Amino acid sequence: INWDSPQEAAAFEISRHNGDRSAAADFYARTFNNKKTEDLIRSGNDLPSVDLPGNLYKVDLPDEQIAKMLDYDNPVTDAVRKPLSKAALNQFGSGLTGTSGEKLYKEMIFNFKQAGHPNPTQAATDWLSSQGVPGMRYLDGGSRSNGAGTSNFVIFPKNEGLLQILERNGQAVGK
Repeated sequence: INWDSPQEAAAFEISRHNGDRSAAADFYARTFNNKKTEDLIRSGNDLPSVDLPGNLYKVDLPDEQIAKMLDYDNPVTDAVRKPLSKAALNQFGSGLTGTSGEKLYKEMIFNFKQAGHPNPTQAATDWLSSQGVPGMRYLDGGSRSNGAGTSNFVIFPKNEGLLQILERNGQAVGK
């Protein structure tokens, strides 16, 4: 995309907002200072076709790994919390009291921040991974307001080998 071209920038924003020109224009107005591009988005005029960067992958994440993940939106079971709390007690001098995955994760970030780590979020992620937690699951945008539904999954670094890529952009990937 040629970002110096208002037409291409407008087309990109419209594509990124799934054709919703109003949402694209509102986002552009809040984020960038380019009235010409904003007006093009709102105009309804035909714009050049642009390809969004990136790829869409379909992957398999084994059920036994999902069971080990930290569930950001739900209570943490004692079976998960107690071993993590014991390890945190050994490392930081205090256990973990977080009752949900979100609270437990934020508590770990706080522990690393208090310990003076330069990147406490990354340190908390690495620590959880070293304790056998392969990643985190959280309710997707459509499910979050309901408190239940479908989830997104984040695999922590160095756990990518747990995934098997099945498709890339709708095309089957050989093993």
